[in-house]
Amino acid sequence: MPFRGVPMLIKDLWATEAGQPHHGGVQALKDADFTADEDANLVTRYKEAGFVIVGRTNTPELGLVATTEPTSTGPCRNPWNTGYSTGGSSGGAAAAVATGMVPAAHASDGGGSIRIPAAMCGLVGLKPSRGRVSQGPGEEWSFACQHVVCHTMRDTATILDACAIPFPGDGVVAPDHGRPYAERVDADPGHLRIGLMADNHRVPTHADCEEATRRTADLLAPWFGTVKVGLELFSAAGPEAVATFAESGFDVFCDLKLHDIPNTVRSAARVLGTSGARWVTVHTSGGAPMLQAAVEGLEEMQ
Repeated sequence: MPFRGVPMLIKDLWATEAGQPHHGGVQALKDADFTADEDANLVTRYKEAGFVIVGRTNTPELGLVATTEPTSTGPCRNPWNTGYSTGGSSGGAAAAVATGMVPAAHASDGGGSIRIPAAMCGLVGLKPSRGRVSQGPGEEWSFACQHVVCHTMRDTATILDACAIPFPGDGVVAPDHGRPYAERVDADPGHLRIGLMADNHRVPTHADCEEATRRTADLLAPWFGTVKVGLELFSAAGPEAVATFAESGFDVFCDLKLHDIPNTVRSAARVLGTSGARWVTVHTSGGAPMLQAAVEGLEEMQ
C-alpha cells in the first residue's frame, strides 16, 4: 500500500464508488439522490494502493465543457484568483489540489479536462494513453482517460504505477513501455523538438494567448531542444497535408482528424506511418469504414 492513509478525492464523473453519490454535475441526478452500485476499476486500484477516498469534486454537466460551472453546485473558483475559472472539466479536482486540501485528486480527460485545469491552477496534469488505466466496468469504450492532477511529475508517475494495472476483461490495454514510471522521471529523454502551432484555424487566437504560448516555448527550449513552428495543415484534408507535416521534423506527433473518402484516408495514414512518428492518434467522424481505411494504411507501411 504505497499511499496508505493518503486522502483522495474522486471527480463526480464516470469513476463510481459503491453507495456514494454519483451525479455527473447533473441537477436531476442530484435531486434524485442517485448513488452508484459498484466501484469503478480505478476506484478499486485507489483503495488497493491505500488511498482513503474522502469525497467527490465538482464537474460541469457530464464533463462536456472546459469550465466548471454546473447548475447543481455552482461555479468552481480558481484558488489563485477567485475571479478566474479553474477550467474544466476537472475543475473541482484542480481547485482542491491547488488549495492544499489533498495532494492529488482523481481527474479525467477526453479533450483537455485534466490538462486545462492543471494549467490554469498551476499543477501537473498528465493524460495517459487510452487503456493505460482501466475504464471498466461501466465506461470501457469511452474516449476519455482517467488519472490525477497533482503537484509533481514524481507524484503523477508513482500514482500511475499504482493504477495502471489492467483488469481481466479490459477491452483496451495500452502496451507497456517499461516500469516503474517513477524511475523514469529523471531519465534523460535526449534531444527533443517542440512542436508549436501558433494559430488555431477553427477559431481566432487572441494575441495574449499566442504570446503566452510562444513565451512558454522559449522557456522550454534550453531544456528540451529546438522549437519548430507548425504550419496550418489541418485546414486541408488529404495526404499532402500529412506529408508536409511529416517533413517538418517533429519528434512526437500527430493528432490526425480524418473526414475524407476511404482512399484518401488510407493514403494519409500510409504517409504518416512512414514519417517516423512515435505516436499516431487518429480521429474520424466517418465511422467504421474510415477507421478501417486508416488501419489499413498504417498496416501497409509496416
